[in-house]
Amino acid sequence: SIFQGSLIPNTSYPDGSINLDGAWDVQTGQPYVKVGVYDDPIYWKHEDFGDGTFSGSKVKGGYDYYNSTEIQNVDEPPNSHGTAVAGVIGALRNNGIGVAGIAGGDVDGTGNTGADLYSMAIFNNNNLAPFNVVANAIEEGASSFGLGLHVQNHGWVTNINSTELRTAIIYGFQNECLLVAGRGNGGAENIYFPACSSWGDWVLSVGANGTTGKLHTSTTSNGFSSSFGLYMDLLAPGVTELVGTTQFDGAPFNWPICGLSG
Repeated sequence: SIFQGSLIPNTSYPDGSINLDGAWDVQTGQPYVKVGVYDDPIYWKHEDFGDGTFSGSKVKGGYDYYNSTEIQNVDEPPNSHGTAVAGVIGALRNNGIGVAGIAGGDVDGTGNTGADLYSMAIFNNNNLAPFNVVANAIEEGASSFGLGLHVQNHGWVTNINSTELRTAIIYGFQNECLLVAGRGNGGAENIYFPACSSWGDWVLSVGANGTTGKLHTSTTSNGFSSSFGLYMDLLAPGVTELVGTTQFDGAPFNWPICGLSG
């Protein structure tokens, strides 16, 4: 696999990376770490997740909460967002295909396939499931009686302070599950849940940086701006010059660097 865009410093963008090469010298991801992608369904057939079969995919489970069906029944997601997020997290590394996920293991070296992925589908083409359904997905993911996820990545926002969601977020924290949430694409200091307000005590809130390593704005690329302020904890690369990733070619993104479809 190639490196993830410019997550490693290079001459074109020396300041926008997360110094991933050095991190891989320490750790490349382990299969016993379970990461849930709370988003659109992951295209688990993608060649950078495995051999095209569900049993041979590093997407080990999950559920389509929006449509109430097992995730292995969803072989054509309506949107590539969840697949793109999953690729950044854990696309197989050193398998000679596509991109290298941050926690994608070392396939041709040690045979390690990296962190296991779980597709927690709470979207259907950008339509969020009802709050009680999302809350149930969070609790089932965090519970040792459910999936026992170690990390939940939440690629969604709402401006509604839902008691059900707040209770679920606290439950996840109490079960020692790390909840990571995007700060939003609105380019302002507005409150969006679950990433900010009082929920910030239990959630790692992440904004986007551009090619300079500073907060991303629409004046640079991609046509969106990262929200900021309040309880935001850190920035991560959020522009196509810095990050390439996986997608479902039946519902592609209109971003050239995301053209790594299977």
